[in-house]
Amino acid sequence: MAALLMIPYLLWVGFAAVLTWTTWQNNPMFL
Repeated sequence: MAALLMIPYLLWVGFAAVLTWTTWQNNPMFL
């Protein structure tokens, strides 16, 4: 059951990573 609880967490982390990456690609000076 622990694996099922990890799925939404991984999806959220993935979403945050993609959002940060796309933002950085659009504005390299952001970070």
